[in-house]
Amino acid sequence: MKKRILIIDDDPNMHRIVELYLRKEPFEVEGVSSGRVALHKLNDTQYDLIITDIQMPGMNGVELIKKIKEQFPDMPILILSAYEEGQFNGELGGFSNWRIIPKPFNQITLSQALSEMLRDNNSN
Repeated sequence: MKKRILIIDDDPNMHRIVELYLRKEPFEVEGVSSGRVALHKLNDTQYDLIITDIQMPGMNGVELIKKIKEQFPDMPILILSAYEEGQFNGELGGFSNWRIIPKPFNQITLSQALSEMLRDNNSN
């Protein structure tokens, strides 16, 4: 069964890039453009992993992650960001199962991170 991934990014080009990178992988990928829409999707559909940006209008990625982790504490979240992981340890350090891949990233880095996060989540 394919793993379901939700991409949250206000840049439609980022959705396309991630979808192209994952086309050959055993994933079903869906993209939305805002945190608010993502929260509605999470209430209606089960996902195995979230990929999100930090810089988004309205609700930023940190606020979104906090809301997701309140409802789904074990949800693996991969952040694609120009920021470094250390910048978020204060705000997100209390949560588990999140990771940052710096932009720009490549297909190999993304695929490895997703495989590791999904494997680690399945072993819990």
